[in-house]
Amino acid sequence: PHLVTLRAPVSESLSRLHREQLQKFAQYLISELPQQILPTAQRLLDELLGSQPSAINSVCGAPDPTAGASANDQTSWYLDEKALHDNIKKILIKFCVPAPIVF
Repeated sequence: PHLVTLRAPVSESLSRLHREQLQKFAQYLISELPQQILPTAQRLLDELLGSQPSAINSVCGAPDPTAGASANDQTSWYLDEKALHDNIKKILIKFCVPAPIVF
């Protein structure tokens, strides 16, 4: 059996950080995946720092997908059976097809 570490929601952990730690967190996060995160990070910064009214500045707080669903949220699951079938097939082929033996 595998153990899973129970962690607090990211929003709770972020609330415990000091300003310098928050800045360091953001910069390290962006540097880990710059191509994926940088465009979104820049757009959010533009909205936060912009003089025009924006949705991000009109609400309190921010979404936290690590906090789980709220009591009023309706959750639904989707199983992509074709993708699952294809992935299992690839794994079986990888491990069951004879491979050349090198001496």
